[in-house]
Amino acid sequence: MVGAASLLPIVRAGHQYEPGMNFASDGYCKAFAADADGLVGGEGGAVIIVKPALAAVRDGDAIYALIRGVAMNNDGSDKAGFYAPSVTGQADVISQALARSGVSADSISYVEAHGTGTHLGDPIECQALADAYRRHTQAKQFCGLGSVKSNIGHLDTAAGLAGLIKVALSLKNGQIPPSLHIDKVNPALDLTDTAFYLTTALTPWPERGSPRRAGVSAFGIGGTNTHAILEAAPTPLASVAANTAELIVVSAKTPASLTATLTKFADFLRTTPEADLPALADIAYTLQIGRVPMACRVAFIVSSLAELIDSIVSYIDTGVFTGVNDTRHASWFSCALVKRCNRGLVVA
Repeated sequence: MVGAASLLPIVRAGHQYEPGMNFASDGYCKAFAADADGLVGGEGGAVIIVKPALAAVRDGDAIYALIRGVAMNNDGSDKAGFYAPSVTGQADVISQALARSGVSADSISYVEAHGTGTHLGDPIECQALADAYRRHTQAKQFCGLGSVKSNIGHLDTAAGLAGLIKVALSLKNGQIPPSLHIDKVNPALDLTDTAFYLTTALTPWPERGSPRRAGVSAFGIGGTNTHAILEAAPTPLASVAANTAELIVVSAKTPASLTATLTKFADFLRTTPEADLPALADIAYTLQIGRVPMACRVAFIVSSLAELIDSIVSYIDTGVFTGVNDTRHASWFSCALVKRCNRGLVVA
């Protein structure tokens, strides 16, 4: 469980507006609007449950979204001052999150911005987003941009989770909600030559050849930047729970030693009472994670211990799949980690 809360000690404390400072003159957060002049404080709490994706599927949990990647950095000396954000730091953290997620930038169709509605923050954030996405794609205005702060204000410590929950719900329901109070777009943003457009109305969120994906930004005073990539949980994911097939991988230094290892493995499976054997999924996990990959390899996709024994015997007799560990064959062993050892998280 991951949670945060922001509660004000004084009921209806409000704020005192001072020109040029961070608080809005009229009590409205107008992120990305031409007349935005500051943020509005808010109170609230947020809690999410994160869990390994496969475990959530097998347990029948209600899955709102997958978390594909998360990155964090700090602006350090790049920022002009303690309260000032940095284009470079924000652009770098967005690029890092994209890289860790393993998805292309042009597959992201919405970004939940930090979006405080300040004169300084909004243009810098939009510039950082534009710079980060230009490193990956030259496509224009395919990605929506909005901020939940226009709805509920700035929840301080809980602001990042509030944005993440908004995006998870949006992904699940297939709709992008509007950012409020934008009568005229801030001309300093200059979004026409970027990947982004502002979401000012409730719009359907269709898939575009890939699952719906979104970015979530949260930036803190002092220059700490975070960005996460979320993805909608596709309908076929629910069927994985019923699919008991496992990927069994075995390797050795030479073909002869691989055959000898498999012979011993099959003998062990045949002679050990089934009640004393680990579950097939546990065998797959140990072989994928707990063994060092060597040059000669074999892989089986099986749904039972009996099927595994038959597959091993068939390989020993006729040969099924082997490969020497060069650049052409190195990738399949990494792929074996996906089935059982994907460390992606889900919001449930």
